[in-house]
Amino acid sequence: MKFEMNNEEYNFVRKRLKRLEEAYNQTIDPSIRIAVKDQTCYELYERVPVFYNIFGNMLENCKMSSLKEITDITNKISESLEIGRLQEVDVQTAKKILKLKQKQLMLFLKAYNEAVKKENLTYFSARQDNKFIIMTYKDGEYYGTVSDLPKDAKHKKSLCCFCNTFRNGNEIVFATNTLKKSNGEYSSVGQYCCSDYQQCNKDIVDSDKLIEFLSYGKKYGKIK
Repeated sequence: MKFEMNNEEYNFVRKRLKRLEEAYNQTIDPSIRIAVKDQTCYELYERVPVFYNIFGNMLENCKMSSLKEITDITNKISESLEIGRLQEVDVQTAKKILKLKQKQLMLFLKAYNEAVKKENLTYFSARQDNKFIIMTYKDGEYYGTVSDLPKDAKHKKSLCCFCNTFRNGNEIVFATNTLKKSNGEYSSVGQYCCSDYQQCNKDIVDSDKLIEFLSYGKKYGKIK
């Protein structure tokens, strides 16, 4: 029976399990190996308690005495995990979320729905002409934003706000989310993020920053 989790949780678990193998290879001190395992168990318990209720005993009983022992356990856990897919979106819902012309909306909608059916994703993004579009689905709600990209914009090496990974300038975009206030004025927030959603989705371990950013422009970015 498979245990289903979302993409960012899976990445978190995968990286923590990899840490056990690295600890064994990087030190011969048994106490350090055990300390790394205990810290890993604690972090998994804090972040993914339901997962830990199922697999925690297996990890706690690991003696960290051989690489085979560790890989047997981590492989068994990995084989038991399954990543849940993002929810597809229909035209009417997408219209409420994304400020796009009809043709742009339909192109993005097609790409989004094809991607979420095939790929393990926390979110999806796409560049269309001078637009950078982001959309995701979390806890029963859709979130999204459309950013205008300056022509020939150049960026320095920067940290992606979503996956917390440094990217080179050509791998980064500056995305914005805008809120129209009741008095007619506009307020916006901007974040550097990966231009390649696929790479970002391999590295992201927490969606809090993503949802916080996409929630800013509530008029466009959040519906039930």
